[in-house]
Amino acid sequence: MLRLSLFTACSYSNMAHEGLNLLYIMLNVYKIEPKSEHYGCIIDFLSRAGLIEEANYVIQRMPILSAPSEAAIAWRALLSACCRHGQIDEAEVAAKRIVQLERHSGAYILLSNVYSDAGKHDEARRIRKEMKSRGVEKTPGCSSVEINVVVHKFIAGEKTHLQMD
Repeated sequence: MLRLSLFTACSYSNMAHEGLNLLYIMLNVYKIEPKSEHYGCIIDFLSRAGLIEEANYVIQRMPILSAPSEAAIAWRALLSACCRHGQIDEAEVAAKRIVQLERHSGAYILLSNVYSDAGKHDEARRIRKEMKSRGVEKTPGCSSVEINVVVHKFIAGEKTHLQMD
């Protein structure tokens, strides 16, 4: 539990090199093999620091990728970082791996957004068409608030609420 907390702290504090030192100590001093949650944090702190190639390297060498859900989590962390850092080529690779693992995935949306942000609108449209042909639908975001014991629900893009101007 302590190691996981330390890796998480490295992730949220942008301390990738310290996290790698912890990993080295864990592996070489204490001879402890990381578990999937450790790898998730390692990929996250590398990705957040913009060390996309290093995160990809870790994913490729994770010994526990036998479970598709664990692999998908790792690839999603990398895809998210690629989106943040504008790494289009790496985002494509990560998105394709996620789609192989989870056919109805939000990876399509993220990749489409990466293309749009990079000005590659034809590619973004191609991804949206692919989503449609595969039956992948984007679920709109929603939120709710309770005011005077009445719950008001709001859905992204919806304009039907009674108090909408």
